[in-house]
Amino acid sequence: MTGRRLAEVNGRRSGRVQPLTARRSRTPDRSPHISRVRPFVLAALYACLGLAPARTSAQEAPFQEEAAATQALRVFFDCQGPYCDFDFFRREIGFVNYTRDRTVAQVHLLITSEGTGAGGRRFTLDFLGREDFAGVDDRLLVTTRANLASEQVLTQVANSVRLGLLRYVARTGQAANVRVIYEVPAGEGAAAATARDDPWNFWTFRVRGGANIDVDERTKSFRFNGGVTAGRITDELKLEFGVGGSYNESRFETSDTTSVTSVRESYDFEGFTAG
Repeated sequence: MTGRRLAEVNGRRSGRVQPLTARRSRTPDRSPHISRVRPFVLAALYACLGLAPARTSAQEAPFQEEAAATQALRVFFDCQGPYCDFDFFRREIGFVNYTRDRTVAQVHLLITSEGTGAGGRRFTLDFLGREDFAGVDDRLLVTTRANLASEQVLTQVANSVRLGLLRYVARTGQAANVRVIYEVPAGEGAAAATARDDPWNFWTFRVRGGANIDVDERTKSFRFNGGVTAGRITDELKLEFGVGGSYNESRFETSDTTSVTSVRESYDFEGFTAG
């Protein structure tokens, strides 16, 4: 009897164990679903890890640009008179930092200009060194021709400003990033025209003149100006000169019998030669 009961008990136990074994056997059936989900989870993790360095570099870029900008030459732009288009100069000369405070600038750029008798304009560019460049001053003169568009005048002045600033940039860390490019003028290295092809023998002439008359009950004003410019440019010689003048007369009647007359006259001559 004891042996039979033990056998029955063992049989019952084995019968109970088998359902457990059957349940365990179902667990591998879920692995295909897990294997399908796992690649998507891993892909998401790899994507997140891949974006992290990109975000870091994107955040560092503004600081790198700001650091590079702080190493640029600091210039205080001080322009008096016409042709003081600050936005134009800032676009054309972008390798310096323009400061609003003169005391923190390394170079004080002062631009003044006056008209010429030939109808052009003469610009004076004063470069005043400060801080590390204290005592390093320079002056450049730029004369533009008459009848030039405003952008042409500004371009000539900006080119001279660029050359003047290179003297200071050459002494900074920016010098390694500067390249000087020389553009060969048209005609050099090729067959240039000869004097026989030009009936004017390469001479050019310009004549200008103007008048203004203002008449009032007690005031009369007369203004006249004029000039002539001639030039000749060849491979051997570059020659240009001009003469001009102006006459201003103003009359003021202080009473019915008394008047005051003011007369101002100015004449000038300028020339340029280069061989």
